[in-house]
Amino acid sequence: NRFDGSEIKSYYSDTSQTSISYGKVNHLHVSSDNTLWIATENGLCKYNPLFDNFTRFINEVNDSTTRSRTEMIFEDNSSSLWIAYENLFPSSGGIARFDPSTGTFENFMMDNPLGVMEIIQDGTDTDIFWAAAYGSLVRVDTRTDDCENYKCEECTGYNFIFQGLRELDSKNILIPAFSNGLYNFNKSDKSWTKLNDVLRINYISKKSEGEWWL
Repeated sequence: NRFDGSEIKSYYSDTSQTSISYGKVNHLHVSSDNTLWIATENGLCKYNPLFDNFTRFINEVNDSTTRSRTEMIFEDNSSSLWIAYENLFPSSGGIARFDPSTGTFENFMMDNPLGVMEIIQDGTDTDIFWAAAYGSLVRVDTRTDDCENYKCEECTGYNFIFQGLRELDSKNILIPAFSNGLYNFNKSDKSWTKLNDVLRINYISKKSEGEWWL
């Protein structure tokens, strides 16, 4: 839906290739060049304001695998777009770097296709990304394509790590676990510490130094 201050216009998926690719939208992101990107259950879309329509981008990994269930869009400090994918049939999970100029994807986490809900860029090493997956945190080194899994033993079943992943400082990451409170992950010793039992934390925001809102 688009709200112009007085009216709401709804957009629907249909057989036209210029319609939004799916009716369920998981995330919206306005990039640094003022482009609106939409993460849907059936791929990434770009809104074209001149024509009031959409361009679709489906990440076809190979003949048998498609990454289609897009959960969120992250823009790094070089203005590249990163896409998080749900691991739920027919979509494989993981993350991908998207090049808007060519419409192509570079895929990561291919040997570890976990469903990813959130991506952040490491504040110290910009070639490192952290992906919040089901019950674990994945460190992705884009220089080598290496992926390291750090499992949270308490985060099982539907207590998966949810949206809201944030760096507390250079050594720690705050992570809300769905239905299971807030955790801290120490990047140095790879340890998990449970901070509280607050349920349904969907988002974390830093108000000021030392003050975070859940």
